Amino acid sequence: ILVYRVFRTYRKLSLKILHAVLHILAFLFAAVGIKAVFQMHNDLGIPNMYSLHSWLGIAAVVLFGVQWLAGLIAFLVPPVPQPARAAYLPIHVSFGGMLYLLIIGVCIAGITEKNFFSNKYPVSQPRELLGNALGICLVVFGGLVFYLTSQPAYRRVEAVSPERRALNE
Repeated sequence: ILVYRVFRTYRKLSLKILHAVLHILAFLFAAVGIKAVFQMHNDLGIPNMYSLHSWLGIAAVVLFGVQWLAGLIAFLVPPVPQPARAAYLPIHVSFGGMLYLLIIGVCIAGITEKNFFSNKYPVSQPRELLGNALGICLVVFGGLVFYLTSQPAYRRVEAVSPERRALNE
């Protein structure tokens, strides 16, 4: 999400490719994580897909994959006309932001679920305190990302070619 904010002056195509690569890596990590959880649950005889965390988590990963594929088609496949790209961009950005918030919520739900599985949760234990601290860090990080992506001052600066600059002068 922050690629276009952090590397504001870089070529747009380079940023698109970096954005797509980082997101496919995130998708692959999520898929490996889900496979590991299903395998662990199956090995220990724990049911799968029984909690809100698991339902929302699967939904988030599926929607993330759809968002990635739609973005790839809309923004990196050359035959897509520019007006169609421009029309889809606000949808892509808004849906991406909503997905980001959903994923943070799913992570917090997972931390809470793990904490409740402890028989001693009401008593402060190091693992539960670490989980709560991680949840707070996720909320703070999510807030910072939201701030940076919502402030016009951090928007990507469009590069102006020498030819274009000459036409505008």
